[in-house]
Amino acid sequence: MGGFGNLNIIPVGWMGFLNVVKYPPGLASLTVTLGINIVLMASWTLMEPYLRNPYHPIVIFERTALFFYLLHLWVYAFLESFFRQAPDL
Repeated sequence: MGGFGNLNIIPVGWMGFLNVVKYPPGLASLTVTLGINIVLMASWTLMEPYLRNPYHPIVIFERTALFFYLLHLWVYAFLESFFRQAPDL
């Protein structure tokens, strides 16, 4: 077998390191996911001084993504009121 939680045969080398299976949960999947998240959080804290400009493209993208996420919830609620059928009595 492939090892703890990994039912595939693991190739030797870098491809074996990157060959992770999420289900059933394995130690390799957990360490790769947490490792990538830790590296991204560390890089984000290093980028903070460069993002103080409110017109930086990354800052604008973050704000518009949140805006459209919240907007689509209101749009779906509004459309749902039109397509709701009257209850049968």
